[in-house]
Order: sequence, then structure tokens, then C-alpha cells
Amino acid sequence: MLKHILITLSCLLISLSSIGQSLSDQTTQLFEKFKKATRFDYNYPREKVYLHFNSSSYLQNDTIWYKAYVVRASSLKPTTLSGVLYVELLNADGQQITKQTLKIDSMGTAQGAIVLPYYAYGGYYEILAYTREMINWGRAACFSRVLPVFTDEKTQHKKEKGLNLNLSQLSLLTPAPRKNPTIGKPRPYIMTSNKKRFLDFYPEGGNRVNGASQRIAFKLTDGMGLAAYDSITIYYANGKICTKAQPEHDGMGSFELPADFSEGYAQVQSIRSKKYELPNIHAAYAISANINNEGLDIQIIANTNSIKRNELLALAIFNRENACFFDTITVHENANSRFIPINALRGGVNRIELYNWKGQSLSTRLFWAPFTSIDSTRFVHLEVLQNQREYKAFSPAVVVVRAKDKHGNAIANANLSFAARDEATTLLDNADGGISGDLLLASELRGYIHRPDLYFQKNDAAHHRMLDLLMMVQGWCANSFDTMCKKDSFELLQPIEDKLLIKGTLYTYNKRRPLSKAKIDLKAYGYEDEKVTGGSFEGTTTTDNAGQFAFMVNANIEGNYLSRFKINKIEKEQQKWCRLYLDRWLTPQLRPFWYDMLTIHPYQSMKDISSVSNNHVKYF
Repeated sequence: MLKHILITLSCLLISLSSIGQSLSDQTTQLFEKFKKATRFDYNYPREKVYLHFNSSSYLQNDTIWYKAYVVRASSLKPTTLSGVLYVELLNADGQQITKQTLKIDSMGTAQGAIVLPYYAYGGYYEILAYTREMINWGRAACFSRVLPVFTDEKTQHKKEKGLNLNLSQLSLLTPAPRKNPTIGKPRPYIMTSNKKRFLDFYPEGGNRVNGASQRIAFKLTDGMGLAAYDSITIYYANGKICTKAQPEHDGMGSFELPADFSEGYAQVQSIRSKKYELPNIHAAYAISANINNEGLDIQIIANTNSIKRNELLALAIFNRENACFFDTITVHENANSRFIPINALRGGVNRIELYNWKGQSLSTRLFWAPFTSIDSTRFVHLEVLQNQREYKAFSPAVVVVRAKDKHGNAIANANLSFAARDEATTLLDNADGGISGDLLLASELRGYIHRPDLYFQKNDAAHHRMLDLLMMVQGWCANSFDTMCKKDSFELLQPIEDKLLIKGTLYTYNKRRPLSKAKIDLKAYGYEDEKVTGGSFEGTTTTDNAGQFAFMVNANIEGNYLSRFKINKIEKEQQKWCRLYLDRWLTPQLRPFWYDMLTIHPYQSMKDISSVSNNHVKYF
């Protein structure tokens, strides 16, 4: 009998020892996945670009002046990677009007001008700006702005300079509906009727969890893409009312689903005949987050089976690609929370990741963190001085701009752009949120944000709530955690282009197979007004096994060029003819226009100029 007891006890000890080792291994692997995620930006750096325009709207034959700021997405410091910026002007149908290739200087800036050609009729135009490297992250990673171009058909306005204009004197064409995009008109058109209602649900943490109370965000829009403010009602599957909700801002709102809610539907007050299905339950975990002036409170929501597994998980927080926090957590029936002090976070869009030891993301939640005293050390405060409050025509204007740090010390070599415009020709207010609103908010979220400037008008609970709804509804991550920790592969389809890169593929004449090991000589001549100018550049390269080639241009390229390619030294066959294809398909995928992109905000004369952007304007 004693023998059997000893055997049983030794088996139990061996079992406990293996469990302890397993937990230790999981902790190690969880941290290893976190370390790999923190290295992702080093291996695959991402860039952002913002364009500062000289106006918020234009007339036919105007010139669009702009300055571009290209930064590293992780640090928001001037890029040291790409040296070439592409800027495109597209009309409402998606046709490319012009494309510019600009050199990015050592400060990460570039500047240019687009002269609206005579065939650019009045209407809505989109300006795209991107580096070749940004295309690896898709359309959402590229800068986009929709600008209206007005038509002034009254000849006296063109003759009399300085004449005040108003919107009633001008015309602006809206995009025309069509069934399907074509080669000639590639932009999709999906606007329908303002009487329709689209209701989309966004469970907090990304997925619905069974048997747990959970917050569900939603967005209600009409067929034109505009925010709708009908109330919605949530029903159980048997038709019993569960809860009601009302959009709070820009068609966005949220409601709480109780733990006993498994299946059901929603109805919109104005369209009672249609039922909207709620997201299905298919997740084991979800993250709930609330932030205040003290810090971030994170709650882990889990179903019963997940709690019984007693699984060791990890929580990580990233600000853009920067790691801010890491901790392990075992989900129990109680105490599934973490509190993170506000000073441990970084201002702007942040991302919480809950993941397992395999590197699989179980839940993701975006949140906006306010800027603390630590963040403010990186801020630049501008002081603006001008010699008059208002200027008469042709009177001299003197403007002094001083850049200072938080201690009031002058900042040397500050890089900025300044645009001055006659108030009489200013038609629309600029409502894009500026460089901070774009680089901190709009470029980190999915889709188009209507009036990003509204989210920063006040630092109060109402605006914090607006930001939190935006995080839940339009949350977008350039890189998923599964990719960052190398669970999923990531491939750079486009290289970092520090100099102008001319790529292509060489094929046999019938294009049946690529030509490898072929030598290609390139010589290009400057060409303007049907004449060859003095500028030129040349290069030599050899195709690889797939017939692909690339020329790295060291010269500064400006204007138009005539290019000549000479093919020789084709091994193992005598090819009299071959086909050369240049890789010029760098334009990101076109997005459809929604009506809120086409909503204009008439300019209102600013009575108190000193209230703009928290900058201090003084007169001397």
C-alpha cells in the first residue's frame, strides 16, 4: 500500500514541476514576442507626409502652392529614409491631371506648385502625396486632401483685381453618378440616397465575447455618407427591447450589451421595416478601456471557457510604433484589470494589444491619450508679431515669427511654412486640423475624418468622448501585432527610394518570357517646349533572372526628359526585338468620395485673430 502512495506522490510532483516550467516558458515567449514587436519599426520603418497648402480653395487657372513635411511615423522627426516624394492631382472621376516628383531635402521637406491647367474645370480635386515606401502600407498610409476648384464665369471679376468674391457668384460641379468605374473614370462612386440608413457596429476590443457585458460602438450614416442622428433600438431575438441609443457626434455613439444578450438585431427609428444584425460572437477575449486625467484603466473581458483555462497572456501598449508598456496577466473571474498612470503613456493615438505566447493578437483597442508635461518638452510654441491688425491694398506687411520651447528659449533652425492670402479672395475656412491634427490623428485612423479640427477645440469631457468614439469606430493599425512580432510575414513590395528609382521588366518581343542577364543602357535628355535642353543623365544596369532592372538616378531631376534605352549582350539567343516595360504604377488605390468630403465651410472673418492655434499674435 505504501509503495502505491509513494508512486502517486512522485507523479504529482513531476506534474507540478512541468506546469511551472511551462508557465516560465510562456512568460519568456510572451516577452520575446514583445521584443520582436518593438524592433519592427527598425526593420520596416514607416513614413508620413503632410502638405501645407496656401489656400483652402481655388479658382480655375489658379496655382496650388504647397510645402510637404515628410517624417518618420514613429518619432515624427524629419525622415532620413526616402529622398523622393510623389504628388498627384486627380479629378473627381479619378483621372490623373498631373503628377510631380520632388526631391526631399535633409530637413524632410519638399515644396512645389501645381498650375491648374485650362482643361481642369471647376469641381472637386484630390491631392495625393506619398513616398514609394509608404505604398507598402496601402492607401490609408498616404496623404489625401480634397480641394474645391470654383468656376467664375463673370468676366468683370477677372478684369477687376481685388473685387470681393462670394460663393453665390461661383459655381462648383459635384461628381456625377455612374454605375461602374471604367478605365477613363476609375474612381468608384457609391453615393446613393440620403433617405437610406447604414448602421455599422464596432464591439470594443474588436470582437464580441459570449456571456459578458460589453460596450458596442456604432456609426449611423445615410446613403450619401453623411452622419444621421436617428435613434436606434436593440432587440433580443424574441423581439424584446434590450436597450436604446442615440448618436452623439458625427453619427457615432455606443451602448452596453448585457451579459445575457447572445443574438438579436437593431432597428433605426426612421426605417422600422429594416433589421440590422449585430456582430456574431466568436472571440474569447476583449479589451475595455477608460482613460481620465489620472491614467488608463484596462479591463479584460473573457468568456467562461477562457477563464477556466487559466491562460497566461500579455498586455502591451504602443504609441504608433513605440512600445510604452508590457505586463503579463492571468484571467480569473475577478481582478482582470490593470491601471497605468498617465505619465507612463505618450500623447496621441495609442494601441492596447492582448496576445498569447504564440504571438496571436486576441484583442486590440485604440485610445487617445492627452499630452503630458513629458510630451510638452517636444512642443514648439510660436509667437507671431505683425505691424498692423488689418492691411489696406498694397500696404507693406511685416510679420515676425519666433519659435520657442516650453521654457521660452529660442529654437534655432526651426523649419516652417507661411501662407498669406487676400481676405477678399478667401472663400472657405481651413478645417483640416493642420499638421498636428493630421500627423497625430488623421494619419493614424481608418478612412476620412470629417472636421478633425473639431476634436481639439476644447480640452474637456465632451471632446474626450468624441475622440474615444472616433478611436472605436475608425480604429486602424498600420501593422497588426501578429505582423510586428513576426507571427505573420511582412513583405516590402516597394523599396525605400532615397534617390529616384527607374524600375522595369524586359521581355521577349511576344512577352512570353523575361530576358535575364541583359545589359541595358539609359540616357535621358532634358526636354521642354519640343526642344532638347542641356540637362541629361545616364546609367547602365543588368536584368536579373526575372528580367527586372532598376536605375538609381543620382542627379537632381526637374522638368521633362526624353529617355533612350539600349539593349545589348543578351545571352544564349539573338533577339532582334524585345519589349521593355517601366514600373510606373505607383498610384495608391482610389477611394470613393462621400458627401462629407464635398461639404464646404464658408469663410467667416476672424474678429479675434489671437485665438488661433494657441499662438500669441501681437502688434508693433
